[in-house]
Amino acid sequence: MGDILWHVFIVGLLIAGGSVAGSWAADLTRVSLTRTELDPVVRRLLVSWVRPIFLIFGVLAALRYLSVDMTSAVAVLGAATLAIGMALQGSLSNVAAGALILTTRPYRGGDSVEIAGHAGTVTEMTLFHTVLHTADGREVVLPNNTVIGGAIVNVTTRGQRRVDLIVVLEPGTDLAQVEFILLGALKSDERVLAEPAPSFALVDVLPYGVQVRASGWTVSSNFGGARSATFRTALAELAAAGIPLATQRVR
Repeated sequence: MGDILWHVFIVGLLIAGGSVAGSWAADLTRVSLTRTELDPVVRRLLVSWVRPIFLIFGVLAALRYLSVDMTSAVAVLGAATLAIGMALQGSLSNVAAGALILTTRPYRGGDSVEIAGHAGTVTEMTLFHTVLHTADGREVVLPNNTVIGGAIVNVTTRGQRRVDLIVVLEPGTDLAQVEFILLGALKSDERVLAEPAPSFALVDVLPYGVQVRASGWTVSSNFGGARSATFRTALAELAAAGIPLATQRVR
């Protein structure tokens, strides 16, 4: 009875030792990675793998101590892995997609993206899913095979975004005056960059009016505020100048 208790104690000590060593190694890895330029989201993912790896070594050491035939254990483990893999094909496809995302890096933590019809900021990336926080406060969890299977729009990578002021005017409107007003609205906002310079273009001639666009560039983080402010300024200036916007007439 004493031998059995001793063996149980040693096995528990090996497994607990693996767990404690894993926690210590995870903390050390976290501190070491903080000094690198690695993406914070990827750093958290790498740190999360450290403790389970040490725990596995602790379990293997315990099995070795008990003189378990490792050949048989590996065979059983392989069969179990195959069965689990067949049962979790969808999850494994997420893992493969997650590995591809972490390798190709189409986005990083903190990037503003549009994925599978959802727009938001990337807050978490794992081998199974990507988490977005939307502007209206929602948390969207996207399986990685969904992410990798469609278009990924990253509005942060380039650093700048174009602000478009698009309006439809009544036929016969003085376009030169409209150009002056729209470009003035863009240039008056300090968030709109001087270079590239704001531009004006005739976009289309519609049955009910003329569509024009004034464009300027801003830093990606200022896009929403700059677009809203310049549009409000432009609409107010157009109204003050007596220039009405066209409305589609229903026949």
